[in-house]
Amino acid sequence: MSASQSGVELRSLVCRYGPVEAVRSMDLMIAPGEFFTLLGPSGCGKSTTLQAIGGFAPPSAGRILVGGEDITDLPPSRRPTNYVFQNYALFPHMSVAENVEYGLKRRKVPSAERRARVLAELRRVGMEDYAARRPAQLSGGQQQRVALARALVNRPAVLLLDEPLSALDFLMRKQLREELKAIQRDVGTTTVFVTHDQSEALSMSDRIAVMNAGRIEQIGTPSEIYERPRTRFVAEFVGSANLLSGRAGADGSSVALDAGITVRLAGSVISGGQRCLVMVRPEHMRLADTGGIAATLGKCTYVGDHHEIRATLADGGEVTVKQQDRPSITPGAACRIAFDETKAHLIPAS
Repeated sequence: MSASQSGVELRSLVCRYGPVEAVRSMDLMIAPGEFFTLLGPSGCGKSTTLQAIGGFAPPSAGRILVGGEDITDLPPSRRPTNYVFQNYALFPHMSVAENVEYGLKRRKVPSAERRARVLAELRRVGMEDYAARRPAQLSGGQQQRVALARALVNRPAVLLLDEPLSALDFLMRKQLREELKAIQRDVGTTTVFVTHDQSEALSMSDRIAVMNAGRIEQIGTPSEIYERPRTRFVAEFVGSANLLSGRAGADGSSVALDAGITVRLAGSVISGGQRCLVMVRPEHMRLADTGGIAATLGKCTYVGDHHEIRATLADGGEVTVKQQDRPSITPGAACRIAFDETKAHLIPAS
């Protein structure tokens, strides 16, 4: 099965562990060649979903299709998928080259072709000079590259990545996520990536499914997920969010905030009179001399490229403002918080 035929479809997928329903009737379509991320907190079902696609977690109900072919009942070895585990799972007694070659040997690929494909993949991940080393002689980042080469050398229709960067330090994660995305673009393999790291998901994905308690809360592009979350959970899990409570006006395009002002928002989907939340990201809020919402300045924290400023609103709610300059007033002083209404987004209160 070629990469061009490798879309993934989940139909009413259910995965149970005893009485616990880890994945709840999931329907999902992943396009061929897409870098698709399952994002969510620990225990939300994202790794179980990935394991079900790979054949390591048999579903309790539902079907799994790759390239239009039903693979639900196939063992992992017969699926057109390759799985990169969180701990890389390299064979410690084998060299780098032998680790990468292992799957080809099992498939009885001729030796000359095996050597050529192993060398090509090691070059792709920048590990050709380490072919004779053992995994213990490699750094975490190098082991991750070897695990990726071992998966790609088998030319899978679908590449499954289970938090492969989580054990690395920040700088190495940042470097390797850029390299991983570049490799995926080069190869064109449909990739399903699991992470709890929002920055990884936003920077690497074509689309993201945000999961919560075994269900998908929202699917969208990184910008859709960040700028237009559909639920409170998505707004608060992906990035930082200021949620201002209020009630939608009768015209459906204005919201009377509990904090004391009325704002007008485009594209409202909440009926007039309903309780709702207006989400504003901290980088879109600012301290103002006039207008905006009356507040009391709280703690100001310097975090390198900006200051994070806390403020308490008249209704008792708290907001965070991100700005480069430290405020000239001191904590406890009266202030005003303003924001661009075009950057605000309306979501249901529940």
